[in-house]
Amino acid sequence: MLLHATGLEKTYATRATAFRRASRVAAVAGVDISLAEGGALGLVGESGCGKSTLARLLLRLIPLSAGRILFEGRDITALPEAALRPLRARMQLIHQNPSAAL
Repeated sequence: MLLHATGLEKTYATRATAFRRASRVAAVAGVDISLAEGGALGLVGESGCGKSTLARLLLRLIPLSAGRILFEGRDITALPEAALRPLRARMQLIHQNPSAAL
């Protein structure tokens, strides 16, 4: 298995205001994904549903709130940034409009 992720979650804290208490908002909740070598993965959904957040979690560009990610059988969930760099060179995130990413 090239990529296997289980229980991925990303939550963000909201600020308290005069009319609202601070709380947590789930951007990604309980996602499991497996991708075999040579396969492709497409994320489809409405705007704001967490597609980009999930992709960033899989590449470890943002910290996970919960979950585990295995890349080529290696647990990358807690790897330091320096150890992630060579792995990211072999991963790719392509946005819906690739020319906008340039």
